Amino acid sequence: MPFTGCPMTRLARTFPQRLPVLTALLLAASCAPETATAPQAASVDTVEFDADDRRAAQALSIGNQAALTGAATAYDRALLCSIALDSLTEQLQERGALTAEQQRAFGEVRRLYERRLDQSAGSKTAEERSRDREQAEEANPEPSTRAQIAIGCLRQLQQPS
Repeated sequence: MPFTGCPMTRLARTFPQRLPVLTALLLAASCAPETATAPQAASVDTVEFDADDRRAAQALSIGNQAALTGAATAYDRALLCSIALDSLTEQLQERGALTAEQQRAFGEVRRLYERRLDQSAGSKTAEERSRDREQAEEANPEPSTRAQIAIGCLRQLQQPS
């Protein structure tokens, strides 16, 4: 069925069908069941978490939202997502873990972030953009970190605008 309008709407409609395993993981990690009653106040004292606790929780997080929210500009976020999605796609393809339909879906998401990168680059030259990409890749060299960032990028796409 042909889609018209915003490419994000089209992606949002087809995303669960194209990436069922990843979508299921994201939904399981990010959605809580709805309840018919209002939540009741906890009778337990407020727990304070220190910096070490927060770092440990971040290390266990499936999607690295902190890296994305810590990015200073839309350009930086799009650049991080572009690098992370390229890396994750490559890792999954090397393992033969993507169907043809999933490969197309990843391609759509990668193109979306490339467009965001182009739109937010302003007056940066190709050389400046290349240098920015190298620096961002060097700052995030671990495939596992890149995979977490990619999942964070995918989560952002699932959130209502």
